[in-house]
Amino acid sequence: MLKNSSIFLEAFLHVPHTLCGRKLKPFCLAHLLVLDHLESPFIAGGSPKLQDVLIAANVCSAGSFDAIQINLGKWGLFDSFYSLTKELPKFEAYYKDFALLPDFISKQGMAGSGVDGLPWSICLVMRALQNSSYTMEQLMFLPLAQLVWITLGVNFIESGETIVETDKDKALLAQLKALGI
Repeated sequence: MLKNSSIFLEAFLHVPHTLCGRKLKPFCLAHLLVLDHLESPFIAGGSPKLQDVLIAANVCSAGSFDAIQINLGKWGLFDSFYSLTKELPKFEAYYKDFALLPDFISKQGMAGSGVDGLPWSICLVMRALQNSSYTMEQLMFLPLAQLVWITLGVNFIESGETIVETDKDKALLAQLKALGI
């Protein structure tokens, strides 16, 4: 398991990724939401097929919602050129590179939960919109892990609302769990 300090660095340092011949943009909230809407097995769980990899390549190579719509119209054009066994590990490496999120505890409830039933993704965007000059579209395409870290930092500085869980915290929680507490 990675320490939060390593996860923080991972959020800002990346290698280029390609999938099915497409150069991928940093994985962001917009990509997550579109793949979730399309019930991608990468987000919803399940066994991905080549079609799922091609769709993910077209979504994650786009830097705007317009580009996502254009790319999704092309997903079936090149499917005979690619192999699931070669492309699937590439997507998994890409996702791990951009979507490795810190462990954190919210005083509102469960780790990573939203507020009053709102999805955590919307809470991130709302908080970032409140405290920055970013537009909604810019926030949606900001690398996901960077958006999480920035929001956690703003929350902590302004209110102490969110606390990044340390390795000591994790060890203590494991000991308490083992004791049945």
